[in-house]
Parts: sequence; C-alpha cells; structure tokens
Amino acid sequence: METAILLTGLFLCLVTLWLLGRRDWVRLTRPRRRVTASVTGHRVTRDDATSYSAIYAFTDESGRHEVTDAVYEATPRPPVGTVCELVYPAGHPELARPPRPLLWLFVYVFCAGCAVAIIARMLGYFA
Repeated sequence: METAILLTGLFLCLVTLWLLGRRDWVRLTRPRRRVTASVTGHRVTRDDATSYSAIYAFTDESGRHEVTDAVYEATPRPPVGTVCELVYPAGHPELARPPRPLLWLFVYVFCAGCAVAIIARMLGYFA
C-alpha cells in the first residue's frame, strides 16, 4: 500500500513538472519582449474568500492587448491606473506577465524536491 501511495505521489510530481515545463517552454526558448502596461481593472473570484487578479492593457507592434495576471491577491493590487512592466515571449503577447523569476523557480524546485524525496523514500534513505 505504501508503494502505491509513493508511486502516485511521484507520478503527480512528475506530471506537475511536465505541465509547468510545457507551459513555460515557449517562454524559455523565445526572445523576451518587455512592454509597459497599465492596470485597467481586476478579475474577482469568490471561492472561500475573495481574490483579485490584475488586468493589464498594453500596446505593441501587433496592436492592443489585454491580459489577466495568473497570480491572485487578497486585495486588489496593484491599484487601477498603475503602470507596470510585463515580459512575454516574442510573438506571444497573450503570455505577458509581470516578471517573477524567483516565484517560478521556487515552484519548480519545490516540485522537483518532492519528487526527489519520494524517490529517496522508495530507495530506503528515509525511514
């Protein structure tokens, strides 16, 4: 039973890493574009608590674009009208996001660390 649980956990860790990597592959293999965007509003979600995600608008050589941040906050931050820098892979303005390299590095390291810990447990390094 323990082996089945560990294998399931390892599978989930590896699938998560694959899905994250697949999503970020374009970001890692294309040149980056930087644009200045302004916050035009916030997407509101109400699950257990209310969360806010900034909506950014910017213009580049292909026209005007509007993107919603993938990170939700407990308060509507940044305020409407704030000017921010966004980064996106060349040719994909729909992927524009505020640069957060440490956040995504932490997510990748956490998932990989979980996978390594599960493998170590399966090999008997942890009791």
